[in-house]
Amino acid sequence: MNILQLFHRLVYAQVLLGITASCMAERNPGLLLAAGAVGAMSWYVTEGPRSRTIPRWAVNAGALGAVAVLAFELTTRRADVVAAMGHFTMALQLLMLYARKSDREYAQLLVLSLLQMIGASVLSVSMIYGVFLAAYCVLALATALLFHLSASAERVHQANRRAAAGGPAPPRPATVAGPAARRHLRRLGLVIAAVSGGVAVAVFLAVPRTGKTSLDLGGATSGAAPQAGFTETVRLGAGPIGSGSREPLLNLTVRSRGQNIGWENDPWLVRGAALDAYDTQNHTWYRSPFALASDRVFDVRQFGRTPHDDVAPPPDPGNRYTAEIALRDTRQRVLFGVVATPMRLGSSGFHLLGFGSDGLGAFALSPIDQQMRATDPILGPLTYQIDWPVTRPHAARRDGIGRPPGIDELDPDLTATALGRPPAADPRTPSPAAPPARDHADGRRVIDRQNYARLWEVEPPRYRRLAQTVLRQAGLERDPEARHTPDDLRAAAALADHLRRRYAYDLDNPPARAGADPTSVFLFESRRGHCELFAAALVGLCRSVGIPARMVTGFHAGEFNTLGGYYVVRPTHAHAWAEVDAGPGVGWVTLDPTPGDEVRAIHRTPDGLLAGLRQAYEHVEFAWIRLVVAFDQRTRQDVLQSVGQTFRETRRGGAQRLDDLIAAVRRLPALGLRRPEALVMLLCAAGLLLAGFVAARQVLARRRRLARLRIDRLPAAERRGLGRRLGFYLRMLDLLERHGYRRPAWQSPAAFAAELAEANPLRFDPVVALTDTFYEVRYGDRPLDPERRQRVRAHLKQLEASFGRTTG
Repeated sequence: MNILQLFHRLVYAQVLLGITASCMAERNPGLLLAAGAVGAMSWYVTEGPRSRTIPRWAVNAGALGAVAVLAFELTTRRADVVAAMGHFTMALQLLMLYARKSDREYAQLLVLSLLQMIGASVLSVSMIYGVFLAAYCVLALATALLFHLSASAERVHQANRRAAAGGPAPPRPATVAGPAARRHLRRLGLVIAAVSGGVAVAVFLAVPRTGKTSLDLGGATSGAAPQAGFTETVRLGAGPIGSGSREPLLNLTVRSRGQNIGWENDPWLVRGAALDAYDTQNHTWYRSPFALASDRVFDVRQFGRTPHDDVAPPPDPGNRYTAEIALRDTRQRVLFGVVATPMRLGSSGFHLLGFGSDGLGAFALSPIDQQMRATDPILGPLTYQIDWPVTRPHAARRDGIGRPPGIDELDPDLTATALGRPPAADPRTPSPAAPPARDHADGRRVIDRQNYARLWEVEPPRYRRLAQTVLRQAGLERDPEARHTPDDLRAAAALADHLRRRYAYDLDNPPARAGADPTSVFLFESRRGHCELFAAALVGLCRSVGIPARMVTGFHAGEFNTLGGYYVVRPTHAHAWAEVDAGPGVGWVTLDPTPGDEVRAIHRTPDGLLAGLRQAYEHVEFAWIRLVVAFDQRTRQDVLQSVGQTFRETRRGGAQRLDDLIAAVRRLPALGLRRPEALVMLLCAAGLLLAGFVAARQVLARRRRLARLRIDRLPAAERRGLGRRLGFYLRMLDLLERHGYRRPAWQSPAAFAAELAEANPLRFDPVVALTDTFYEVRYGDRPLDPERRQRVRAHLKQLEASFGRTTG
């Protein structure tokens, strides 16, 4: 084995693997195609028949160009720092692949490749990148070991040149390693890998992730795919809110009283931002400055355990939903909440009761709109738990068309306002003290009039006429100047129902004409649009008759992963709906005016073989993120408890374990096996596994035998025949190796036999005779006839007897 040649190949492979992994971390296929093609061509150019390299001055000029590109990306394009540095190190590596390389240049290549992989680790947490990183670590270990051998050969060569000063330059020594050196190198590599892996696992278990960092990486990576269709501002007419990638953004698990209550036919609304202000010039919904200024910072460890001015947990733990939200990878600060399913008409608006996370120390919560935000940027995966009140659906429409619920039909749980007291708990449990009452002079009511209940700025007479017409058809009246009426929720539900029945859901609706308001075009002209326009229309109609309303953006969680029991939320699942303030004693209520059947059809769980494989892969990747990437204190406790439980279970008796296995086999679907049948099936499965193990061992042993005879590259038929006829030679080698005489791979059989006979002719004469027979059969095409078989057996017995006399 030529060490230098192998080292050059491994360095080349390591550099290309690092470039590929970095491009995948950035999700930049264009860069992967370009850099991969340039890097692959370098081997043919520099190591091919002509073996040409670019001069040193060209390498230096290219490096200066890479520096200029780096400065341009950081200053003009405002690109991500880590991604820009990755592009810079990638350019330097590609330049050096085309240059003449000594050990110094090879060392620089290895360092640059390592720096690029470190940067890529900041950009990606995907399981595929984790596989690439593991392969890179194995390859880097082998390359580092060979680099030391190559450097040693270079030092020997330089020493020979200095010793031959004034004379002809000595040739470079041939760096060829025999079997012993290869075995030693493999053992050393395995020991280093085992020690490094053990230290890495120990550090991983001892230091859980916290999610905190002082590094702010800025925006999304250059060239990366869109990370989310969700936005904190909605500009109408700029495309549907559901645009974005198909990569999972977050996973949602909903529980009630400890039981998973999620299933694919019961979607949930994942609440992100509450938008209460509208810019009539830019047609943009945004969060008002007053709402932004109302954010209060809470300690995660104390929230939900001690009463706050605007937040108090219910006394009954069962009177709440609990959701676990696992953010995959996001660079925003929004923390998502969950409200009741869109199928439940008039469900309560989101009201946070509890919050827990090991990855955050504090978070901001607004008592006005219940919007949650992280106080620091979320730079990686984050898992957190939230609690909110349990609400029951209102009476559904009984006539097929249905009617909106009246106040007398509202669930008592809806008596919680978005600002103060929680919903009523069990009557047997004392209710917590409610916050002080607030009158019209209080900031709450002033905020409502200024931000939620003001008349619609866009064509108010036209909106009001349409809203009053719809309400009259529903048997309702609403004075726009009235503060609150008992029929506010019924009126808002009637307006939402009008939009659902009379307007079409369309993601590809054309943009509004220049100067026209997109909501007005939707309501009075096109009568078709996406969820943003439905939500904006409902808010506009409600405000035109004096009902406080606001737009909410988030996600429609309807894709259910049956393997993991959670909802998968993607950027394409982005959705918008409305919340209305139904007055004192009711509070903010969620209303989704978008036609539900169309939304569920778009966001439903895909079916088919490919969809099932994708679901299985995403479940494995989610386990990777949850157990490895986002390994926090809570996860470590769960893992340790699971290991302890497994250890305790293994201490049970063998009979009990066998009973458990038999019971598991009997529980297989559609079998209905009795105990004897299950035991027979279990024994058959164990026999098959044992037979497979024995067969695998025999195949490996046969391959090793053929490799030792140097016939593993012959045709299959010839290889099998020679392997059977030359078995005696392998028996001789095994006998010699047991007594400390091993033939080196570089030494021929004849030279090995002559060396042994010269050292001890009396003992090793049979070795010479057996080797002559080996040459006759292997290269002389002589058959192993009965006469030769008899001589072979005699020589083997003589050799065994010689060792027996010595050792005896």
